Amino acid sequence: MNQETLLKFIHRIITVNTDAPALALDELEAILKKQGASQELLALIRSARQGAAESSETMRKTVSASPALSPQDLQTAVTRAHEQKLRDEAASRNGRC
Repeated sequence: MNQETLLKFIHRIITVNTDAPALALDELEAILKKQGASQELLALIRSARQGAAESSETMRKTVSASPALSPQDLQTAVTRAHEQKLRDEAASRNGRC
């Protein structure tokens, strides 16, 4: 599998799977490991999984804004998801939900 195809899979998983995109990304990673995928491709999946675990809604919004996901778009989505998680934690600590 090449990077472009993998990014299409990741895009589809994040935009369509509203329940548990992180679990679907785990499964995709396991499949690609069995097929001997490169560490570069596996790193893309891990990054997407991290973002989906931190804020799947933010990931979905950011990824769906891109018709074709690039590695830079994915990193932007992961960064925004992480920032959203930090904002949510701060709001929770300050008594806002």
